[in-house]
Amino acid sequence: MRNSKNRVKIGSFHVTAYEQYKLIYLATLLVLLVFAYTFYLAK
Repeated sequence: MRNSKNRVKIGSFHVTAYEQYKLIYLATLLVLLVFAYTFYLAK
């Protein structure tokens, strides 16, 4: 697990660091959207 930072292996599918950062960015945006939506509903 030394090289897990710059490359994630999912079966035989290799994900590059750029794609990994893109996925993390999209996931963060999604979480922020859900958080903002629930905060808006709670008001």
